[in-house]
Amino acid sequence: LPTAHKGPMTCVRGVGVAARYQRRPTVPRGSGRGRGSSSSSSGRCTVVAPHSAAATSSDQTNNGQLMSEMKVETYVGTGHLVDDDKRFEVEYYIRSSECGVTQTIGPASLVSLLQEAATEHAFLLWGRPEGSYPVDPTMRDANLTFVLTRLRLVVSPNPPRWGQRVAIRTWFDAEGKAGARRDWEVLDAETGEVLASATSTWILLDMVKRRLARVPQGTRDFNAPYFFDDVARGRGGAARKVPDAKSGAECATRTVEVAWSDNDANGHVNNARFVRWAVDCIPESPFGQSLSMVEVEFVSEAMFGEALEVCCYEDVVSDGGCTDGEASDFVGVGASRRCLSVLRKRGLSPKKNGKEVARVATEWRSE
Repeated sequence: LPTAHKGPMTCVRGVGVAARYQRRPTVPRGSGRGRGSSSSSSGRCTVVAPHSAAATSSDQTNNGQLMSEMKVETYVGTGHLVDDDKRFEVEYYIRSSECGVTQTIGPASLVSLLQEAATEHAFLLWGRPEGSYPVDPTMRDANLTFVLTRLRLVVSPNPPRWGQRVAIRTWFDAEGKAGARRDWEVLDAETGEVLASATSTWILLDMVKRRLARVPQGTRDFNAPYFFDDVARGRGGAARKVPDAKSGAECATRTVEVAWSDNDANGHVNNARFVRWAVDCIPESPFGQSLSMVEVEFVSEAMFGEALEVCCYEDVVSDGGCTDGEASDFVGVGASRRCLSVLRKRGLSPKKNGKEVARVATEWRSE
């Protein structure tokens, strides 16, 4: 279901939701970025955390032309459908630029890779209106889009590394009357070992009325053949609300100004940037530690030129937070360090900061 448009969040009647960031899904054959056979099963659902991106109302027209009247491009990437077309699989090589000092993929880079796979999935199923993003045919011209609200990513003690060939599988399912869920698994392409898994929740938004909407029955029926009600191994439960810091807890702060390069094609900060800023604000660099879990709750959008204050609290998440025991099926996943980063728009004074943008909880294990 979810067809998220790229970019951070949008506040809907007081309900904070983040529109998911999705890179333009064009992976030429032989590019070295992805491998595998390409099958052209026609499809429909969007998928990417559940689906790839429906565009905003301004994106859905081109000089007044309806999307339904635009030429639809077909998928030219290397991914393909598996498991009776219920899931999408695509292979990537982990680049050195995506890794840190430990030569393992960084949290923000891994989130970006998940988004890329999801967008490719949607592109394969729906095609892509020229000059736009993959959009479910039943939602074209209706100004409907799915937006990302929560993401939970769990990483094994053996995370993806530089030069490793990984296979990413992703699928989606309906969730409630106005939502959807997308899941991922990241596997070693040679051995099949699960290196990471993730889940996300999405809600449907009417871009004209700026309010939540129920998923039309036509959209449900159209995507039903692609629904896959399965849980990604190791995800440790559904993506949930990220808890507040304990009252009176001290935090380390830094200010980030949204640069032009932080924005995606929809003019919003892309979701992976929030993860990067949250990790960069950790008081002492987690050098010598590897990521065990990251959980993100998207609350409102951030735009070019805005200043954000990032407050990082360490080892102070409330009892509602994540715990070692529920983290995943991965052996030895126990976290030795927990951090909570809260991102807010900077106000006129340090004591009067503006709207909260996102909160990111991370857990780390000693290597």
